[in-house]
Amino acid sequence: MMDNQTKDSLILGQKYAFATASLILGICSYVNLLGLEKPILAIVFGWLALRAQPGPRLTEHRVWAKAGMVLAEIVLIGYRDPHLTLTAAELSAVSNGTGR
Repeated sequence: MMDNQTKDSLILGQKYAFATASLILGICSYVNLLGLEKPILAIVFGWLALRAQPGPRLTEHRVWAKAGMVLAEIVLIGYRDPHLTLTAAELSAVSNGTGR
């Protein structure tokens, strides 16, 4: 059975890895190859790194996790799928009753 210090070190190492993955995925979110999976994963890994349980709490790379999450959120907020939105001309045509 693992002692508490070994267990805490293992969990802290996982959180450092999650924080690093969040930052890298947040940066990679600006290179669009496949879609929105990178910003979503960046937010998930950032959340995993920043959550308090299981302890110990991440102290050193919190900024990395937060930066990755912020970069990913910017991408998600700014994302505009042309198939799901209407242009101004299409909105005008729909409002005039002429169709799309």
